[in-house]
Amino acid sequence: MTHATSDGVFVDPASEKLFRTVAGRIEERETQLTQESPDGLPVTLSTQEVDRIFEEVT
Repeated sequence: MTHATSDGVFVDPASEKLFRTVAGRIEERETQLTQESPDGLPVTLSTQEVDRIFEEVT
């Protein structure tokens, strides 16, 4: 996190809002894919999928 101090405190509210929005979208998508998974195992998004979510949000 480049917009947070070493102890995890965000430098500005906009950075925190962006982080929380992206993290929430990632969690929602992983939950959706896990529920749709035939074996029911947890799904983790690829770096490319996470980047795509970030680009959609920004």
